[in-house]
Amino acid sequence: MELSAATVFLSVVSLVILVFFLSRKTSASSKKKRPPGPWCLPLIGNLLHLLTSQPQAALRDLARKHGPVMSLRLGQVDAVVISSPAAAQEVLRDKDLTGAYWRMLRKLCMVELLSAQKVRQLAPVRDGETRSLVRKVGTAGRGGEPVNLGRLLCSCSISITAKATFGRLCDEELQKQYMPVVEVAVKEGGGFSAGDLFPSLWFVDVATGLTRRLWRTRRQLDAIFDKMIAECEAQRRTPPECLA
Repeated sequence: MELSAATVFLSVVSLVILVFFLSRKTSASSKKKRPPGPWCLPLIGNLLHLLTSQPQAALRDLARKHGPVMSLRLGQVDAVVISSPAAAQEVLRDKDLTGAYWRMLRKLCMVELLSAQKVRQLAPVRDGETRSLVRKVGTAGRGGEPVNLGRLLCSCSISITAKATFGRLCDEELQKQYMPVVEVAVKEGGGFSAGDLFPSLWFVDVATGLTRRLWRTRRQLDAIFDKMIAECEAQRRTPPECLA
């Protein structure tokens, strides 16, 4: 038992020393002038400022002190926080670094999904899914069952998005395959990842199985999308029936 505890202690100390030197190397290689920001610790940076139940409120308080353009160090990663409409407009529109591919995708999304005509056409889809959500909540309430409202809202949102994007191809059977995979992707992708804050510790995500789960989810989504695309192409190749 003592040997095991000593081994764990030495491993933790070695890991801390490794991260410390890598952090110093990263900060030494960054010589550019950064926006103002709060003090930070050698290893974890400004993570202590955000370890609250309301990190958005902590960012608001820091922005009041350091200005609308503020630099933070999250572990080994440098971040710039924008917290004013004028600064956000300058970053996202006036000095946007997105290229032609992103502009094409944005145009496609606006024309096919978010135009006024498309929004009106999709109103029955939204109304139907909303009524289905209300019925599920009412049924559970009359039976005295607890309701996971967050899960139901997420399922409703995913269903609306799927039907708006894929139309009739997203039938009930395909939704049953699609929604659980998306829920897993949102849960795993939005959770804590050591590699996001400490890139030198990428192997931690591999050891915990996070990388494997993310790749598995991606393969599942690719398989579902490939099936939808194949069905759509098959429908286009099928000649329309002529009416006598």
